Parts: sequence; C-alpha cells; structure tokens
Amino acid sequence: MMETEVKEKIKEGNRRVMDWVFSRFGKENWPEIERKEQVNGYAFVRSYPILGIEKYLGMWDSDRRLPYFPSLKLTNDSYSTYMYAEFNETFDKDEIIFGGKPAEGKELKRFMKIVNKFREITGIRTHVKIISKHVPKIGNIRGKGLGLSASASGAAASALLAAAGYVDLYNNNRFLSYLARYLSGSGTSSAAGGFSVWFGYEGIDEIDSYGVKIDDGNWVDLVIVPIPLEGFKTSSAHKAAVASPFYYEWAVKKPEWVLDLMEGIVNHDIDVVGKHAEKDAYWLTMLMSTGGNYVNYMPTTIDVIREVVRIRREEGINAYYTMDTGPSVVVITEKGKGELILEMLKSKFKDLTIYISKSAGCPEILSNKDDINKAKEILNME
Repeated sequence: MMETEVKEKIKEGNRRVMDWVFSRFGKENWPEIERKEQVNGYAFVRSYPILGIEKYLGMWDSDRRLPYFPSLKLTNDSYSTYMYAEFNETFDKDEIIFGGKPAEGKELKRFMKIVNKFREITGIRTHVKIISKHVPKIGNIRGKGLGLSASASGAAASALLAAAGYVDLYNNNRFLSYLARYLSGSGTSSAAGGFSVWFGYEGIDEIDSYGVKIDDGNWVDLVIVPIPLEGFKTSSAHKAAVASPFYYEWAVKKPEWVLDLMEGIVNHDIDVVGKHAEKDAYWLTMLMSTGGNYVNYMPTTIDVIREVVRIRREEGINAYYTMDTGPSVVVITEKGKGELILEMLKSKFKDLTIYISKSAGCPEILSNKDDINKAKEILNME
C-alpha cells in the first residue's frame, strides 16, 4: 500500500479529475437493479480494444480490480471482439469458449469472476454459455500490448446484460463500465468508448471507479504495428510495476497528467496527446524493467520507433509512438495523416503487417441480420 501523503495527493488529484469531467458531462446515477433468479435469452455483441495514453499498472485491490490512480485511454478498431452469450434453464453447467477452445485454468477462473459478480448483483442462477473470438482488422498476427483483454471485458459485460434482458443496465454506462472492470480493469474504457477517463485512487468506493467518455476521437488516426510476444501475461506487468522504486513517483503525477491530457483532447491537440503517449510508454518500460527485470521491447520494436521519430523530425509530420505491456507499436497522428505514415513504414518494413485503425465506440449489441450472421460465422456457430 502507498504512504499516506502519496495516497492523499492522488485522491485529491482524482477529485479534480472527477470535477473536470462532471462539470462538462454531468454525473450518471447508479441504477436501480431488478433481481431475477431464472432467465432465458441470448445476445451477440461486438466490442473494441483500447490504447493507453495515460496508462495504468498496479491495483490496490486486485480482487475488484481497483487502480491506484486515474488513467485515460482510446478505444479503437484495430481488433473486434465478437461474443455470444446465452442463458438457458436447460443448461446444466456454465460453458466458456475462447477462440474455438474451452477456457480452462486461470483463463476460465478470470472470466468466471465477471460472471459470478453479475450473478451476485442480479440474483440470476441460470447457467450461461459464452463463445468469444478476437478478430484483427487486417492480417492474423495477434500483437501483444493492443488492449484485447479490455475488449473481451466490454463484450462480456454487454453480452451478459443483453442476454439476461437488462438492456437498461447496458444503457447505463456507469454500471456497464463497473461490471466490465471485473474481467479487466481497462475494460472500463472499452465499455465507455472513444477517449475515456477511468477514475481511481486507493480507498475509492468501487461504484465510483468507472470509465467516462470525454471525446469520440474521430480526429485521430492510429497506425498499428502488431508484434507478438509469447509467455508473458499483463498480470506479471502489474506486479513488476508496483515493485519498481519509481512506481509511486509515477502514480502521484497521474492526476495532473490526466487533467492536462483531457484539455488537449477536447481541444483536438494531437501534439499534447502524442507527447503524453510517448512519455508514458517510457515510464512503463522503466517500471517493468526495474521492478521485474522485464523489457517489453523486441528488436523490431526499436527499429519501428526509430523510424517514427525520423518521420517526425525529418518529414515534419506529427507522428508519435506508444506501447503498452507488449512490444507492439502504435503510431498516433491526426486524421488524414495515417495513410502517409503507413506507406512510409510499409516501404521500410516490408515483412511486417501494418495497418490503420480509427477510434471506436462502446460495445454494440448486434441486431442486424447480416451482422448476426457474420458473428455466427466468426464464432463457428453454423
């Protein structure tokens, strides 16, 4: 746990972040929740991953996935997560399928946490079947560090609510974001969509730790360079970061950085957004390496970063790079510049899969026949 002085500074900083958000967008009320026991229903959902700008690592309550400080992210369409959920009184057990395989071990335990929290809140005892798959926008390389666990979280929260007939709760962003947090903390942002801020400090009431959209982000282009990394889980990065001697220094600065970033976002200032993203990528690498002997760079990562910096310095294009807990690189630029940067990177790195991504919204409950048929095909349900 943090020292008292540090905790109080972050708490006060989070209050200013909340005040900034609520003064512009209002504060959503916590909803009334109808309790049920048995339900029958199903839903198809599509959700999207997040890109950390002011990132988060470390939780003061890992069971409820409550962070030490506020953070800010951008939901984008670099991937889509398709999910089917069905409650049926004839089911004699829960069934969770990821990517065509039954979930097991830690993966199953982690997913069941959100299912069990949903049951605790609603009283539902009916067994559920869930089928899910991540689909990249282009190619088939699953890059590490592209926010896919957040996308699964947003999809799971939405699918559970829709399948059980709680559309009113799905439409309450505060509750949707709160529930998504139980699978992945960054799911709060996938649930909110666009540029969103996630409130947090040590001691926060858990119903106050959720994501709020502050801008749709349609003025930003992202150039995605997915780079795989096997054998490392983000949970290890959380532990490594908190163990770093620099962690508290990073954490206590977060509220002020988030406030500055929010001002840049509402003013559509790509330089403010890009500089924050680059700075935080450096911090993340330093924290993980000093706290857990873990470096998230691959040789390709360094080559791509050097080229992005060259493009900014020599070509005069506002291009900024960032990374999360994996070696994948994301280039942030203003809308319309992505194609130019894409071509420059592809001409230099001919063997890499590189593509453009745009901002994305909150999870969508699919109702269109064509969308549902596409989801069935992706999920191998036909």
